[in-house]
Amino acid sequence: MDYEKLKEYATTDRQRKIIELLIEGNTQEQVGNLLGVSRPAICKTVSRVKDKAALQGYSPEHNLDYPVPSVFSVKGTSALYKKGMDKPLLTWVKTNTNSKHLEVLAEEAAKAFFEDNTPLPTINRQTKIDSELLSCYVISDLHLGMYSWAKETGDSWNCEIATKTLINGITTLLTRSPDSKECLIAQLGDLLHLDDDTNQTKRGKHTLDVDTCYERIVQVGLKLYRTIIDLCLQKHENVKIINVRGNHDDISALWLGTAIKVAYENNPRVTIDNSPGPYFYHRFGNNLIGCCHGHTCSMKDLAGIMVEDRPHDVGNTNYRYWLTGHIHHEKTLDGRVCRCESFRSPAGKDSWHNNKGYRSKRDIKSITYDKLYGECERYTVSIKEIEQIDAT
Repeated sequence: MDYEKLKEYATTDRQRKIIELLIEGNTQEQVGNLLGVSRPAICKTVSRVKDKAALQGYSPEHNLDYPVPSVFSVKGTSALYKKGMDKPLLTWVKTNTNSKHLEVLAEEAAKAFFEDNTPLPTINRQTKIDSELLSCYVISDLHLGMYSWAKETGDSWNCEIATKTLINGITTLLTRSPDSKECLIAQLGDLLHLDDDTNQTKRGKHTLDVDTCYERIVQVGLKLYRTIIDLCLQKHENVKIINVRGNHDDISALWLGTAIKVAYENNPRVTIDNSPGPYFYHRFGNNLIGCCHGHTCSMKDLAGIMVEDRPHDVGNTNYRYWLTGHIHHEKTLDGRVCRCESFRSPAGKDSWHNNKGYRSKRDIKSITYDKLYGECERYTVSIKEIEQIDAT
């Protein structure tokens, strides 16, 4: 194995350090002794880097010597061998831009990000709690990483503004919401504005207005996600995160969700639903809450999907809800089976939406559900109030 070449595929400082020590001629056991870890841990890290390299087309032991660009992944190879020869005469490398390989990379990179971190510290919570209530904090279409220039669109938006907006909004909602035992963070998708470093939408290839590089956006998103969870842990005993994948960030959301799951894996007060499908559910007593982004089907179809997916829960609850995003404005459909609702985005308008005439209001909401009697109260923080909080 050419460790110099392999180093190009290391994604963390720890991985790069291990590869560099191997380049110097140390064995895996010697590297483990130098870093104070076991040889199997070193072997596992090297294997992780080799897997990433193979997905990019570099695996000399399998006759793969022609890496593909980072926006592609290898989905298969074909080789032509001559009888009696060990190496192929010709090799065809097939690539893909929309495959499970990207999800594997995201999961592995997220795990690697936390492989050397100590467990997060304990978060103290309030002692007076109400076990009959569930507080749900809705995060819909934050579009972290989007850039908007106020002189063009009327709204300023970048990573810093998005971070302050969400933290101030959730903090305000936490002070107004009851001291419930249970907390649900409903992240309804498009938390990030982009899914890779091409600065284009994956499906339509439309150019995006981007604030900064993709790597920094992921780092800011991860830190912001953890901040929101830690704030909720100070108030509520149990915090569950529903991590929905949007049409802007279906791979990035998987990355962030896996990273958060690894970060809090030693904290029994935190659970995260990072399922690969578009539809998520949470049962709370007499309530069944469904969450999705809203881009995979129309709102009128959601009731039927809920009945098919969760027939037992539908039959044993009186209050059923769908929480969705995607369209950036409020819309409700109150039917026989459930109430469907889309939520506003706190994000400003980008150039394209401004030119198309979109002028949706912006806010962040929390909803309180009673275990027996369904939704009992909700709070709204408008973007103007959040801006005033930031100004003070």
